[in-house]
Amino acid sequence: MARITDLAPDTLLCIVDLVRNDQAIKFHGFTRLKELSLISKDFNAACAPFIFRSHTLVLRRTKMDGWRRNWIKWDNSYLRERLELLTKHGGHMRELTIVDAKTGNVDAFPDASMGDLLRALKTLDGLTGLTLEMKDCERQMPVVMWTWIRDQGSQLKNLVLKGSWSIPLEAMALWPITTIHTLTLDPFDYQTESFLSLIKAPNLILRDTRGHSSPLLSYHPSADDDHLQDIQIFVQRRFYDDRKIDHLYDFTRVPSANITVTLEGDSRYDDNYLETWKTVRTAVRKVFVDDLTQFDVSRQGHNRTAAVVQWKNEQGWKPQNQVHLQGEETDDAEQRQINHVKFYDDILRRARVRYRD
Repeated sequence: MARITDLAPDTLLCIVDLVRNDQAIKFHGFTRLKELSLISKDFNAACAPFIFRSHTLVLRRTKMDGWRRNWIKWDNSYLRERLELLTKHGGHMRELTIVDAKTGNVDAFPDASMGDLLRALKTLDGLTGLTLEMKDCERQMPVVMWTWIRDQGSQLKNLVLKGSWSIPLEAMALWPITTIHTLTLDPFDYQTESFLSLIKAPNLILRDTRGHSSPLLSYHPSADDDHLQDIQIFVQRRFYDDRKIDHLYDFTRVPSANITVTLEGDSRYDDNYLETWKTVRTAVRKVFVDDLTQFDVSRQGHNRTAAVVQWKNEQGWKPQNQVHLQGEETDDAEQRQINHVKFYDDILRRARVRYRD
């Protein structure tokens, strides 16, 4: 009788492919692949390229509390174990996320351990995307990490910096990096802004969801930024301070770049999302230097409290929406609809209470 260990490599790959693409278990596909890899050494080898294609490396011990990660302490033996796993499966990795935070007196991404980390990173021959995520602290990027990113050349396409990173002083004297295809800064603040002058990526993603207590940073690309092809900015605020948002964005000097700016109002703590939308609409009218009649301004997002402002450098493209120009009549009609829905929701709620009683 044939055994599972007798299956041909092509048959194993077909089974793995069925598990990956089965719509019934798509949400749990990664977990199913890990379970499949434990059946035998052959299945383990067949699943590894898919399991480790995207990998997260956490540098210090943590403890999960529900969805929250609690940082415990720095542990050199734990790091060595993680780096051994990284080196073992490095040939399969295309996207790598490195996560760390400060605990006690040990900084995030400590200099003393950068040598071991860089030796492991140099074994990753096919890496195309790198995310450096730092939690709850500020940190200057280690010089050896910056040098390694420069040395990747055209292989490393996507770089994501999460946290309050700053440029190492030694990098200021070097030529800009021009091989990165997409640069993401999250958050885009006074610390991370300096990376824009040293990483000349044609595609930019700038995010700021820090809350209304942190000031929004302006972005005015100059004529020297003619390498830019696509700019995406995402901002989420519960409140938009009218005194600090005038003329934040000016794209008049980069006419060839596609522009997408999303201003979202955080309505999680506000029952009347129409009032949240009004503050967002007012902000849209203030933050741009550009003539908004040339932009498409639409209303999207959860509870429709996000304004998406777009301009595309495409032949024949024309704006279709100008929701920022809507006035009191539109607001009054929407408020009547909200009141109508709330009225019947209240009737249903009372009916359920009486039914239970």
